[in-house]
Amino acid sequence: MIAAELALQKLFDRFLAQPEQNAELLSQLTITIKTFERPLALRRLVESIQQFYPRVRIVVVDDSAEQLQLDGVTTITMPFDSGVSAGRQRALEAVETRYVMVLDDDYIFTRRSGLVPCLRYLQRNEAVDIVGGERIDLPFYRINDR
Repeated sequence: MIAAELALQKLFDRFLAQPEQNAELLSQLTITIKTFERPLALRRLVESIQQFYPRVRIVVVDDSAEQLQLDGVTTITMPFDSGVSAGRQRALEAVETRYVMVLDDDYIFTRRSGLVPCLRYLQRNEAVDIVGGERIDLPFYRINDR
């Protein structure tokens, strides 16, 4: 079922334009991902980010028994089962850019993942501290890597 849902999402995606690119804005963003024992989900997420935003800095904090090393990703290893809060805090400590995006490992990016409009909005509205986007639920998309 998961494969069918993802395939349907990718098929729908083909009819949409590529997400807007803006190297200057995207260079000001770090995407952080906290993961634990879900290497397939992590790989799927990172590959989807790199497909649409190949130059965005990605920081992964991993407290799994075995860490997955991915190209183009900064991986921070933590003691086994350190917890999501400790992992997210460690990820934020590694951020050196103006903007940060905090993700769980069970997301995927599509052509509708419009980072540039969000960054532009933040840039133009200094009083705004946080923005969010639409999340599409796939009813049968459950992550169980192990």
